[in-house]
Amino acid sequence: MNKFLVSLIAVMTSMAANATCTITYYCGDGTGTPPASQSVASGTTFTPSANTCTRDGYMFSHYIAGDTFGGTFAQDGIAHPGTTYTIPFNDGMRTCSNSITFTLTAQWVPASTAVGSKSYTDSELDARQPAFTGSATSKLILFPDQNSADGAVGSRDIVDGLGTRNTTTGQYSASDLSSTEIPTRGAVLEGLNKKQTKVVGVANTVATYTNTAGVFSAKSVYSSAHNYPTALIDAQTLNSAVVDAVNSEFTRVDENGDPDPNGTLWRINNVNDLTTLTTSGIDLSPLMHTNVASYCYKRLSNGAVVAGTCTTTPSQYGDWGLVLTYNNEPIQVSGISACSTVNENLIAGGIPTNQSGVQADYESNMAAAPTNSPVGRYCYCKLTDPETSNARWVYIYSKTPSVCAYYCASYCADAVKSKAEIRHAVFGLSE
Repeated sequence: MNKFLVSLIAVMTSMAANATCTITYYCGDGTGTPPASQSVASGTTFTPSANTCTRDGYMFSHYIAGDTFGGTFAQDGIAHPGTTYTIPFNDGMRTCSNSITFTLTAQWVPASTAVGSKSYTDSELDARQPAFTGSATSKLILFPDQNSADGAVGSRDIVDGLGTRNTTTGQYSASDLSSTEIPTRGAVLEGLNKKQTKVVGVANTVATYTNTAGVFSAKSVYSSAHNYPTALIDAQTLNSAVVDAVNSEFTRVDENGDPDPNGTLWRINNVNDLTTLTTSGIDLSPLMHTNVASYCYKRLSNGAVVAGTCTTTPSQYGDWGLVLTYNNEPIQVSGISACSTVNENLIAGGIPTNQSGVQADYESNMAAAPTNSPVGRYCYCKLTDPETSNARWVYIYSKTPSVCAYYCASYCADAVKSKAEIRHAVFGLSE
């Protein structure tokens, strides 16, 4: 009898050790297809499957574990997807056997008040965008195109030069158009600064090359206002001059040698009598883009003179001058300045319509010079040498009268030296 009981216990122990449990999933108050049932051997670990059920207005929270006898298991019946449990779910009474079916029933909470477990939060975050991997160099993150997998991102290097960088010399080859790197603002600006600058257009002139790369000069087209020795002449004007010259070689005269349109005799004219094209003055347009070697001025306030390398030192209060290059020779252009009451809300380089008003104030400045209290506060400049019919007063800035008296002449020289638009206006080349 004792041997029989020992054998029975051994058989039952062996059967319990080899028993399996069937785990079945239910949606509870949800709908849809629950995860497939699983068969798990007693004494092994078990990880609940992810929920596949849904419920409108609710979020899945966890499973409630139970069995065919109504018992609940696994940490008071709560089981979470992704968490590992040991089989059997032991409530102190039952163990896993072939006759027991464990159930995992989905539990729901309203979506607005749902509190997720750590395992649920971890599983949800794992399905999101992974952390970006750091880089030792600056990179620009790129969105994927439509052919890339969701969540995949690309990148391009951010570089401080244009073109492809030579890893040996560190230099960039801007001629290589295959580079896909992203240049910085500074690299783009540096590249643009090496390109052709904006050419300032001048009416009635043509652009000409210089010996300096990227630098243009200009020549005037011949007209009554621009009749310089170096001006270019159009075919119609030249043809008219030639016809006039030919017609002037002979003059019809009478028997006494007096001019007579009906005379029967002709007189050959001397060359001094021929009609020729007018030439005079200096063409200022080539000086538009010429580097200024120096400038000079004499202050209205105290008569202090800064001579620079000017060939002619300013002698009158408010005078200024610049030394430029003309036909490869230094040439000085000179002008005057005025502290005027004329205010037409101009920007620097603007031409006031009240030219006579500025001129009258200039004459008042001269009558009171030297003075710290001129009639006005608005600084104007005008070219006087070489003389040109286009010379006019040009606005520079507005200060107090005393500051205008001290700085206006020097500001005229410096502005014409360094600002193309002001030189353009003062030289009378904008019309």
